[in-house]
Amino acid sequence: MSYISKYIFLCIIYIYKMIRLNKRLKQTILFCLIISYGIYLYKPNIMFNDNNEFKKFGLKRDETIYPFWLVIIISSFMFHYMCLLNGVNYI
Repeated sequence: MSYISKYIFLCIIYIYKMIRLNKRLKQTILFCLIISYGIYLYKPNIMFNDNNEFKKFGLKRDETIYPFWLVIIISSFMFHYMCLLNGVNYI
């Protein structure tokens, strides 16, 4: 292992120890990654062109109101919110 790769590895370990993520945030990140991979693998026509490139955000013919990045962000926020609601005891 070279000096630079060892330094990068130690920096990642230090950052991981410094930033503590709770269970709900870890679930949301995992959900975001899985949904991103699933949508990218499926490539729905509403988000991708015929040549499998992302459509741009807009209202013109070759654009979409549901771009990949917006769907991922909104679904991740909704999932995180649902996780927060599930974890709260109202009684």
